[in-house]
Amino acid sequence: MKRSLDRRDFLKVCGSAALAALFPAAATLLTGCDDTGENILLHGGHVYVDGGFSRWDLLIRKGVVEEMDNTGRLAALLVPFVDRGEVARRDCSGQFISPGWVDFHCHVGGMGLSVDRLGPKHGVTALLDAGTYGPETFHTFLGEIYADSPIPLFTMLNLRKDGITLGNLMSPNGPGVEDVAGARRLARQYPHLIRGLKVRTDEGNTTADDPLYLARVTASLGEELNLPVMYHMGASPPSLLDILFLSKPGDIISHAFRKDNAVVDASGRLRPEVSEALARGVRFDLAHGMTSFSFKTAQAAFENDFRDFTISTDLHLLSSMSGDRSLFTVASACMALGLALEEIIQNVAVKPRTFLGLCPSIEKGSRMDLTLFKKRKGLWLFHDTEGETLSSRHRLFPEQALNFPTQGEGAPHSR
Repeated sequence: MKRSLDRRDFLKVCGSAALAALFPAAATLLTGCDDTGENILLHGGHVYVDGGFSRWDLLIRKGVVEEMDNTGRLAALLVPFVDRGEVARRDCSGQFISPGWVDFHCHVGGMGLSVDRLGPKHGVTALLDAGTYGPETFHTFLGEIYADSPIPLFTMLNLRKDGITLGNLMSPNGPGVEDVAGARRLARQYPHLIRGLKVRTDEGNTTADDPLYLARVTASLGEELNLPVMYHMGASPPSLLDILFLSKPGDIISHAFRKDNAVVDASGRLRPEVSEALARGVRFDLAHGMTSFSFKTAQAAFENDFRDFTISTDLHLLSSMSGDRSLFTVASACMALGLALEEIIQNVAVKPRTFLGLCPSIEKGSRMDLTLFKKRKGLWLFHDTEGETLSSRHRLFPEQALNFPTQGEGAPHSR
């Protein structure tokens, strides 16, 4: 049986005095390892630490960052253990390492895609389903999707009884479609999975006499349960201003960069109501989807210094048929529009991880999943939902998603 790496072995090789001089916290280094633990040295990567990328080596045990070093000495000290196979060394030269990326608005199962189509193979370490399931269909999410997911998986519960299906996308959200009592019961029973409520509000599926009906009912339950509400913004009615009037701090406005009914007005100016909403804690979400990402809108918003939002795909069966709309593609398009790489990490990892209760920062002692990626030069073309094309000399590509079994509440393997 492979011998585990313990502190006594480590000190024999390195010398206790030398190790203590290099790492004052050496007393906690790799203590308590067992034969089932995996020790990984990520060497030579550019790591997102304190809001920026810099060169660090990371020693990870069972998903916990045991040591961090930016001098190169940690890698040298671990050579004997790497040679014996007790530490797996991964050369990350030319790669960026960030907190694990989260698709903050996607659809998993049902009218959505499989975890396999959305998750680790594409550099994504956690998923937030955006209202695919309602009180009558939540058991499908729980038993068929969540139970088999290898990564943390969460949902925004739809008050509509059957959630979102291909058959009801354009059917009215009038009185009788909702199950408030069922949603209340499930939200209280599964707070570790249900992180909020979701409602679709657009011209195609609201009633002409009361387009805000389901949004108003959802807002009321969100207030009662102190849960955030994610509002789908589509074609008006209702208008963005109607939804902002309903929203409370912590609520999320999705599809922020539509061609119309968006955060900027027809002249490209940021709506003052949006600035006010941001100031009181309302969140905004990109959510590319089929019809909801206009380069012109996003460019105008960025020029107005609107950069506080989450990056997400709104991938489902229909939107996935319209070309590559993976999370890395959407993030790369945002970079081509002017966002700095550090801003992208904030919007695709730090903010969504914070919202979901996942560790948002890489630091000693943190338990978290990681996304490894590269920034490649070339000529890349991106397409929005309005037929516009954007060219760029750089694109982001996932290299690997490192998912570790955790005690985090949305990871089925932790139950």
